[in-house]
Amino acid sequence: MDLEGSIFRLSDTANKFTVLGCKTLAYIGDTNNSTSYTAVCGATCKDGNLSLLTNGSCEGIGCCRTAIPKGLENYRVWFDKSLSTRRCSYAALVEASNFTFSSAYLSSSAFVDAYGGQAPLVVDWAIGTLQGETCESARAKPESYACVGNDSVCVDSSIGRGYFCKCKKGYQGNPYLPYGCKGNKKSNNNSTQ
Repeated sequence: MDLEGSIFRLSDTANKFTVLGCKTLAYIGDTNNSTSYTAVCGATCKDGNLSLLTNGSCEGIGCCRTAIPKGLENYRVWFDKSLSTRRCSYAALVEASNFTFSSAYLSSSAFVDAYGGQAPLVVDWAIGTLQGETCESARAKPESYACVGNDSVCVDSSIGRGYFCKCKKGYQGNPYLPYGCKGNKKSNNNSTQ
């Protein structure tokens, strides 16, 4: 997946690099250079015995998950070929909250079948990412500033560039519309989250 040049980044908080298999070591990186990886994860099975696997557990026995770096715009996955991998070995960036390990993933096509060949993942986005805008620089351009709600606030993006809008504390709704945030002004004292 390559998001370079777009407003999107792979979410480092919602996704995990996930590896499934026995004697499986996999790498994730942002280039085709296998010596330039950003994370590595390995999964094994005791003597290849799949009956010892625990469904729901992704702690290195049949399944491994690890964090990815912030701001990743693209990724490639490759396996360490020096290890003998089983037929059902997988490595992908996966939305952590939408994944539960099943031992069936290692003995059948259940993993591919469950996700239609494309595991779910989360992308982060921000306004002004391509221009490198911050809240301060965006406010200086009122014709394109997106936080137009009376009770909306601007927040610099945590993905490195850009910004997003949210409603002030005690308000909810759409901060991108002029009167999109609704709440009780008297009890909120105009504080922000």
